[in-house]
Amino acid sequence: MFFGSLWSINGQESSSPAAAPLPDVYCFSGSPLLLQVNVPDPGQILESISIKSETSSFFYSFPLVQERDALQIYINPFLSPGQYELEIALQTRNGAESQSRLDMGFVDFVWGRDNLSFGNNSKYKSVIGTFGEVLAEWLYARFGEVNEADTVLLVNYMYGLFGKNTGYCYAFSGTEVRYWLWPELLPSYYDSAHDLRSSASRYQREMSFLQFDIIFNHFLAGPGAGQIRNAMNCEQIETQAAVIESHIAAGEPVAVGFAGPDLHHSMLVFGFIRNHTTHTVDLLVANNWKNDEKLNIHSRDAEIIRLYLAPDHEGPITQWYYEKGVRN
Repeated sequence: MFFGSLWSINGQESSSPAAAPLPDVYCFSGSPLLLQVNVPDPGQILESISIKSETSSFFYSFPLVQERDALQIYINPFLSPGQYELEIALQTRNGAESQSRLDMGFVDFVWGRDNLSFGNNSKYKSVIGTFGEVLAEWLYARFGEVNEADTVLLVNYMYGLFGKNTGYCYAFSGTEVRYWLWPELLPSYYDSAHDLRSSASRYQREMSFLQFDIIFNHFLAGPGAGQIRNAMNCEQIETQAAVIESHIAAGEPVAVGFAGPDLHHSMLVFGFIRNHTTHTVDLLVANNWKNDEKLNIHSRDAEIIRLYLAPDHEGPITQWYYEKGVRN
């Protein structure tokens, strides 16, 4: 249940009692998307809300009740993965209206099937050696013999790139993409990626090597290091959002890296909600920070990266939402 800022309009409370507020739409589920529609109504002005798509329509009327500051509606308008349009119309008791137009898309990502059952946290213990030892093994496998001085240099570079808490975020997001796109890579005795065991050396090695492959190809051989050092402007973020949306439209989840002053993290994007009225794009992400997360209808690890793309937007250009509010 959300309170406060999540019931605001573009970060500001509705000040006019006559104006029809804009709804805010969130999603913390897997496929099919369960949408959470939040509407501020501290003055009891709302009379009805209409939600329409090509496949379904919903209509709600609101009686006058005591102690209602906001409305919260859950809907499941789309049962199959794909791309959709959604229109939300609000009407007040004095006849004022607001219209919201949204585009959204999602792939068939199901919690308890396509995410890993273990988290990228302190409970994840390496059984194949330290970070440096695994990196040295990867270097030998990919490039042959590397002397100790060069290995130490590369280990230090990795810590400089990712900080002292290196984690395995690219291993998690990349592994989920790998088995989602190529389920035949799973052993025959596994039904899904969620069945993988964190203590199995084979999967730890595969995940670690995949993370190093991604880091080498993007941050050493590619442009990634520069992207981390320099904050992206609104136009660059819009370009990246369009690339992500194109992958979702093609039915492919995307492993995406996010960098800030104190954090560098990767998560799997499995859907998006583009709100043309508020000029925002929500990237629906799987964040494997917890263990045994398998509730698809409202996962604790289903989170949102919201991009504010309006030219006149003030404040942070991105916000990271989780089940309890906004992350720092």
